Amino acid sequence: MKKRIVNLLLIVLVSFGARAQNFTHHLPLPKVDSTGYYNVYLPLELFAVCNSNYSDIRIYPVGSKEQVPYMVQLSTDTYLKKVPVSHPVTHTVVEENARYTEIEVPVFQKYDDGQLAFYTTEKWTNNPNIKIIVGNENGVYQEVRVDTLPKGEGFYIEHHLIYGKRSLKFRIEGPVAKRPAIKTLANYSLENDPTAFHLIEAKWKTSEGENSHSSIVEATLPHSAPLSMVKFEFTNPLPFQRDCSLTLINGNKQGSIFNKTSDRVYHVNIGSNPVLIETDNHFTNAFSLLINNNDDAPLQIKSITALAPKLFVTLRLEAGMNYELRCGDPDLKKPKYDIEYNSDVRTVGTLTINTPPEAIVESSAEKTRKNLLLWGALGLCIIVMGGMAFSMIKKA
Repeated sequence: MKKRIVNLLLIVLVSFGARAQNFTHHLPLPKVDSTGYYNVYLPLELFAVCNSNYSDIRIYPVGSKEQVPYMVQLSTDTYLKKVPVSHPVTHTVVEENARYTEIEVPVFQKYDDGQLAFYTTEKWTNNPNIKIIVGNENGVYQEVRVDTLPKGEGFYIEHHLIYGKRSLKFRIEGPVAKRPAIKTLANYSLENDPTAFHLIEAKWKTSEGENSHSSIVEATLPHSAPLSMVKFEFTNPLPFQRDCSLTLINGNKQGSIFNKTSDRVYHVNIGSNPVLIETDNHFTNAFSLLINNNDDAPLQIKSITALAPKLFVTLRLEAGMNYELRCGDPDLKKPKYDIEYNSDVRTVGTLTINTPPEAIVESSAEKTRKNLLLWGALGLCIIVMGGMAFSMIKKA
């Protein structure tokens, strides 16, 4: 009899000690017309209510407790589409004589995997009698190789040939009649498609640093998110060159396994306006920029924008069925599904959810039922323990 009582007590304790999943938010998924695998892009607001490593995301058919396997990714985890971007460059013709035409670019910024393009008034063809000579701020000049732009609109110089120079002078040497007239200059590069990111406007305040030669910009976001880049725009006119330190405050929530204790610091040199600083998807809602102004006036901030990657899940949806995503349980571990080992899943479509997740409101009837079960279990435990204690006293 005693053994049965002990077993009953263990069953009760295990039943009510077993932790239920305590989701705080849910998000309906779009209904699809054909069965297959889909990439479902989730709203920016989901970052605010799920764990920092997305371990608490679960997807269910509505009304079912059976999980739907999924694979979660950030837009920066996949191959980002590169798009051509042209950034105009200010230039001035400073001298023109019988030997050369000299063009000055007061501030130069390197763009990865790009070129500095010179658009000419007439169609350009490589001419051995025309040389492009590049000089730096110290007056050192050297000839560089140039290539023709795709449509013959001018020529370009690979950035790695002129990287590291804070200002540039270009001499176009050759006969005056053969010398091309320069219409515009532009930094041309292939950059990540901006539609792959959420744009988050930051609020900020500026204060003086420990000495009068530095200033501190403290910025906050509406909520935490993994940041791929931070964009600063200034009201100060170019040129300027400032050494800076960008510190991203650790914003990981309970449940994350990444960067649990450390902030992230990036040392950069600002010489363009605006400037983009890559930040490795660090999860945060606050960051600061320490600017070394030397003996110049402080840089004035016009705007600060954080770029967060888009979060999406890949999963199989049945036609005509209703699904919902649930999240917000800080203690849930990341699930393991077979789909994670099938990276070449062929999707039949892409869905985008723009509505934020809604809070899960527990009904009063459900609360009453849980309270009755809880108090009933406690009462049963007290009765069983009391009976066992009485039995032991009686035998003694």
